[in-house]
Amino acid sequence: MTRGAAKLGVLLGGLGMGLSGCADRNAGLSLRRGQSVADLALRNDIVQVKKFYPGNPWLSFDEEGDPNPEGFKVNVYLVSAASGKGAFGNGDIIVTMYSHPPGHPNAKEPLKPKLEKRWVLTPEDCLPFRAKREFVMGLGYGLRLNWDQADVLGKTVSVRVAFQRRDGKLIKSQPQTFRVPSRRYGY
Repeated sequence: MTRGAAKLGVLLGGLGMGLSGCADRNAGLSLRRGQSVADLALRNDIVQVKKFYPGNPWLSFDEEGDPNPEGFKVNVYLVSAASGKGAFGNGDIIVTMYSHPPGHPNAKEPLKPKLEKRWVLTPEDCLPFRAKREFVMGLGYGLRLNWDQADVLGKTVSVRVAFQRRDGKLIKSQPQTFRVPSRRYGY
């Protein structure tokens, strides 16, 4: 392809975008050259929460080197209605973690899950977790959450990520169930 043909393609593509009638300049959520992720407006049109956990989500926040898990990591995408891609939301990200006590095989009703930890992250709290660049899924958050003193080592837990919009609507992900590793001996 010649340089002239490439320029013509860019010009025609830009013309087509200009004629499309799109009124919201941030609807595509794409970064322009020289634009920082921090410059993007927070979105109020979040319609879905997608979360992705790595194969080994467990984190240790202990400065002394204790290898026991004390938290986990999760990538979160708040899907904008305008773009269908991840965006930075103007509401709170709420993460809940429940432990599931082992049930007795003869029990008539299973034991109810116990709330172990609830994180509420405002848009300001989420700033350090924001992606530095846009990915195929859009813009997201790389959350690293410490469960502090929650007693979950060796237990089955379920984690749910939700987004509380400013209009009061709560958008929830499906819960994810994990078996937290047991305490490592010697610590």
